Amino acid sequence: MARNPKPFGNKPLIDETFKSGVDLTSNMMRCVEIWGSQTVTAGTATANTVSSYIIGIQAPEIPDSGTGKDIRVILGGVCPAIAGGAFTAGALLCPQTNTSKLVAATSATADRVIARALTSASADSAVATILLIPTSILL
Repeated sequence: MARNPKPFGNKPLIDETFKSGVDLTSNMMRCVEIWGSQTVTAGTATANTVSSYIIGIQAPEIPDSGTGKDIRVILGGVCPAIAGGAFTAGALLCPQTNTSKLVAATSATADRVIARALTSASADSAVATILLIPTSILL
Protein backbone atom coordinates (compact mmCIF):
# COMPACT_ATOMS: atom_id res chain seq x y z
CA MET A 1 0.00 0.00 0.00
CA ALA A 2 1.51 3.27 -1.10
CA ARG A 3 0.76 6.73 0.21
CA ASN A 4 -0.95 8.91 -2.36
CA PRO A 5 -1.96 12.17 -0.67
CA LYS A 6 -4.57 14.06 -2.66
CA PRO A 7 -6.12 17.12 -1.06
CA PHE A 8 -9.82 17.92 -0.71
CA GLY A 9 -9.85 21.47 -1.99
CA ASN A 10 -6.60 22.90 -0.66
CA LYS A 11 -6.65 20.89 2.58
CA PRO A 12 -4.11 18.09 2.99
CA LEU A 13 -5.30 14.59 3.80
CA ILE A 14 -3.81 11.46 5.25
CA ASP A 15 -4.97 8.64 3.02
CA GLU A 16 -4.10 5.10 2.03
CA THR A 17 -5.21 2.65 -0.64
CA PHE A 18 -6.68 -0.69 0.41
CA LYS A 19 -8.30 -3.59 -1.46
CA SER A 20 -12.07 -3.90 -1.28
CA GLY A 21 -13.59 -6.92 0.44
CA VAL A 22 -16.95 -6.20 -1.22
CA ASP A 23 -18.22 -3.98 -4.03
CA LEU A 24 -17.93 -0.40 -2.70
CA THR A 25 -19.07 1.57 -5.75
CA SER A 26 -22.01 3.06 -3.79
CA ASN A 27 -20.03 3.81 -0.59
CA MET A 28 -18.27 7.03 -1.60
CA MET A 29 -17.88 9.57 1.25
CA ARG A 30 -19.07 6.97 3.79
CA CYS A 31 -17.29 5.08 6.56
CA VAL A 32 -15.18 2.02 5.86
CA GLU A 33 -13.88 -0.63 8.20
CA ILE A 34 -10.83 -2.80 7.83
CA TRP A 35 -10.71 -6.53 8.48
CA GLY A 36 -7.86 -8.77 9.58
CA SER A 37 -7.38 -9.68 5.92
CA GLN A 38 -6.46 -6.00 5.27
CA THR A 39 -9.52 -5.53 3.04
CA VAL A 40 -12.11 -2.79 3.54
CA THR A 41 -15.91 -2.98 3.59
CA ALA A 42 -18.71 -0.51 4.33
CA GLY A 43 -18.23 0.77 7.88
CA THR A 44 -21.40 -0.43 9.59
CA ALA A 45 -19.94 -2.15 12.65
CA THR A 46 -21.81 -1.54 15.88
CA ALA A 47 -18.57 -1.92 17.85
CA ASN A 48 -14.87 -2.07 17.09
CA THR A 49 -13.44 -5.54 17.49
CA VAL A 50 -10.07 -7.19 17.10
CA SER A 51 -11.10 -8.48 13.65
CA SER A 52 -12.62 -5.24 12.27
CA TYR A 53 -12.77 -1.54 13.07
CA ILE A 54 -13.73 1.75 11.42
CA ILE A 55 -10.66 3.38 9.89
CA GLY A 56 -11.91 6.31 7.83
CA ILE A 57 -14.00 7.67 4.99
CA GLN A 58 -14.00 6.33 1.45
CA ALA A 59 -12.70 9.03 -0.89
CA PRO A 60 -15.19 10.90 -3.12
CA GLU A 61 -14.21 9.08 -6.30
CA ILE A 62 -15.94 6.18 -8.00
CA PRO A 63 -13.94 2.94 -7.63
CA ASP A 64 -14.07 0.03 -10.05
CA SER A 65 -16.91 -2.38 -9.24
CA GLY A 66 -16.27 -5.74 -7.62
CA THR A 67 -14.07 -7.10 -4.87
CA GLY A 68 -10.30 -6.80 -4.67
CA LYS A 69 -10.38 -3.30 -6.19
CA ASP A 70 -8.28 -0.35 -5.03
CA ILE A 71 -10.20 1.85 -2.59
CA ARG A 72 -8.75 5.17 -1.45
CA VAL A 73 -9.55 5.71 2.23
CA ILE A 74 -9.15 9.05 3.96
CA LEU A 75 -7.62 8.34 7.37
CA GLY A 76 -7.34 11.90 8.68
CA GLY A 77 -7.94 15.50 7.70
CA VAL A 78 -10.77 17.61 6.34
CA CYS A 79 -13.03 15.85 3.86
CA PRO A 80 -16.64 15.52 2.67
CA ALA A 81 -18.91 12.86 4.16
CA ILE A 82 -22.50 11.68 3.75
CA ALA A 83 -24.81 12.35 6.71
CA GLY A 84 -27.25 9.79 8.04
CA GLY A 85 -29.45 12.57 9.42
CA ALA A 86 -29.35 16.18 10.49
CA PHE A 87 -26.52 17.39 12.75
CA THR A 88 -24.93 20.74 13.55
CA ALA A 89 -21.42 22.02 13.00
CA GLY A 90 -19.27 21.00 15.95
CA ALA A 91 -21.08 17.71 16.58
CA LEU A 92 -19.05 14.59 17.25
CA LEU A 93 -19.86 11.99 14.60
CA CYS A 94 -19.90 8.21 14.40
CA PRO A 95 -20.95 5.65 11.76
CA GLN A 96 -24.66 4.92 11.51
CA THR A 97 -25.42 1.24 11.94
CA ASN A 98 -26.24 -0.46 8.61
CA THR A 99 -25.65 2.58 6.34
CA SER A 100 -22.02 3.66 6.90
CA LYS A 101 -23.21 7.30 6.88
CA LEU A 102 -22.20 9.66 9.70
CA VAL A 103 -24.59 10.66 12.49
CA ALA A 104 -24.28 12.65 15.71
CA ALA A 105 -22.79 10.50 18.46
CA THR A 106 -24.72 9.69 21.62
CA SER A 107 -23.52 8.35 24.96
CA ALA A 108 -24.18 4.85 23.61
CA THR A 109 -22.00 5.41 20.52
CA ALA A 110 -19.28 7.63 22.01
CA ASP A 111 -16.72 4.82 21.66
CA ARG A 112 -17.10 4.98 17.86
CA VAL A 113 -16.56 8.73 17.29
CA ILE A 114 -14.36 9.26 14.25
CA ALA A 115 -15.03 12.87 13.25
CA ARG A 116 -16.21 16.35 14.16
CA ALA A 117 -18.64 18.18 11.88
CA LEU A 118 -17.19 21.37 10.40
CA THR A 119 -20.46 22.16 8.62
CA SER A 120 -24.04 21.22 9.46
CA ALA A 121 -26.05 18.57 7.63
CA SER A 122 -29.72 19.37 7.06
CA ALA A 123 -31.00 15.83 6.46
CA ASP A 124 -30.21 12.23 5.58
CA SER A 125 -27.81 11.94 2.59
CA ALA A 126 -26.67 15.57 2.81
CA VAL A 127 -22.95 16.15 2.28
CA ALA A 128 -21.10 17.78 5.18
CA THR A 129 -17.49 18.77 5.65
CA ILE A 130 -15.85 16.95 8.55
CA LEU A 131 -12.55 16.77 10.38
CA LEU A 132 -11.73 13.07 10.46
CA ILE A 133 -10.18 12.05 13.79
CA PRO A 134 -10.03 8.25 13.72
CA THR A 135 -9.52 7.74 17.46
CA SER A 136 -11.82 4.72 17.62
CA ILE A 137 -9.02 2.44 16.43
CA LEU A 138 -7.32 2.96 19.80
CA LEU A 139 -10.14 1.42 21.84
